[in-house]
Amino acid sequence: MQDSQHKQFLKQHFAVQSEMRINHKVGSSEAFVALAKAGLAYCLIPRLQIEDELAKGELVEVTPGQTVTNVIYWHHWLLETGILAQLSTGIVDYARAHLPQ
Repeated sequence: MQDSQHKQFLKQHFAVQSEMRINHKVGSSEAFVALAKAGLAYCLIPRLQIEDELAKGELVEVTPGQTVTNVIYWHHWLLETGILAQLSTGIVDYARAHLPQ
């Protein structure tokens, strides 16, 4: 899947059109962070994932104050019971406590 958020961010903040940039595919966000820490790439990664690296100075914000907001949903059946209901409640409670609202 192409990362449309990445394209939109570059276009909005740097006026970079899709045909003007070079893409590489990386298998996971963790691998992308490793490339950025090695100085081989930049990345658009959720702050929650890289808080430690930012605090240690291993990564820096190249666009301070410019963020991308992404709405996420937990899709589940309304008729769930027992352990599935507990799982859904736990996931939603954790997300509310740890993700920006």
